Amino acid sequence: VAGDGTGTVTSSPSGIDCPGDCSASYATDTEVTLTTSAASGSVFAGWSGDCDGSSSATTVTMGAARSCTARFDPAPATSSTLTVDVAGDGTGTVTSSPSGIDCNDDCSASYTTDTEVTLTASAASGSTFTGWSDDCSGSGDTATVTMSGARTCTATFEADVTLSLEIAGTGSGTVTLADGQNTNSCNSSTCAFDYAVGTTVTLVADPASGTTFTGWTGDCTASGDTATVTMSAARSCTATFVADVTLSLEIAGTGSGTVTLADGQNTNSCNSSTCAFDYAVGTTVTLVADPASGTTFTGWTGDCTASGDTATVTMSAARSCTAVFDLTTFELSVSIVGSGSGTVRSTTDSGIECPSDCAESYVSGTTVILERVIINASTFQWEGDCANAGRGEKATVEMTAARSCTARFNVNQTRQPE
Repeated sequence: VAGDGTGTVTSSPSGIDCPGDCSASYATDTEVTLTTSAASGSVFAGWSGDCDGSSSATTVTMGAARSCTARFDPAPATSSTLTVDVAGDGTGTVTSSPSGIDCNDDCSASYTTDTEVTLTASAASGSTFTGWSDDCSGSGDTATVTMSGARTCTATFEADVTLSLEIAGTGSGTVTLADGQNTNSCNSSTCAFDYAVGTTVTLVADPASGTTFTGWTGDCTASGDTATVTMSAARSCTATFVADVTLSLEIAGTGSGTVTLADGQNTNSCNSSTCAFDYAVGTTVTLVADPASGTTFTGWTGDCTASGDTATVTMSAARSCTAVFDLTTFELSVSIVGSGSGTVRSTTDSGIECPSDCAESYVSGTTVILERVIINASTFQWEGDCANAGRGEKATVEMTAARSCTARFNVNQTRQPE
């Protein structure tokens, strides 16, 4: 047995089984058939010596001593073709290890049989690799194929699709976009972001101060301030922010009090001459007037719809309301009776000057001092709400309610007038 390959030679009749038993004796004129068997990775290359030819079996007649040589050589390497197809409306490159494949279109390369080839897909900007098909499978960027024969692998690249986002309305705010891997934000009038086909994007609206988010329109599926959109194609969404509107509140009148404002979420109050509160468009505000001591709430004016001390206003635009509080007043009336004559006046102010001016209104709680002057009378007596002053020159009246005082001047007929 010769050559760089390996194999065996056997005989019929038996005797030769080489390597091992490589010689044997046969009767003269015996016809011996020799048969070769190449080992894996080797091929039979032919006979020499007393045997010839390239057939794996040969016959020799033993007319004398004979010598035959079987040559085995290494089998020549075989190869298979790997074909790579690039599909889809996007672009990208496929490379291989071992090298041979490096293309962004259809290409092929030959590899020694049973070689394991690893293919790597790299998407170009604006494209996404979406997966392997044919003799390669999986959605990862790499795939492995064993070249036990001709193989075909297809790499698909899809062009990214654009999400157009508009921020509309009179207000302002920011929209945050998340796709599970990357986060973007938009606070200008229009923005555009590219996503791989099939990506689900979550959008969250965050209104700026003084602004209310009022809703989503377009291709978004909304749930409050959050929306989602699946990028099976180009999509468009609009987030609307509306600037809050102002409720101007004035507290007017001679009195004072507090107005409490409630919108279902927040409560505010005002007890100064003017106040201003911002509300989201469409908010209904309830206002309740609470007068201070000695003050009476007398009504609402402006854009409020009134019901007693309560009013409501819907903030479809800027609105203005006025709550009127007036000081509580009571009337003090004075009567002069009797057979005599005299005058009564108030010493705390010029309100009472009776008999010419016998009634005056005073703020609740005011203390009024009445003084009588006798003109023609022998006796005098305070009556009514001033009775506790008796015959005194002055009477004190606390104006916590309407009051009435009588000054009685009498002439004693049995006596000379004073």
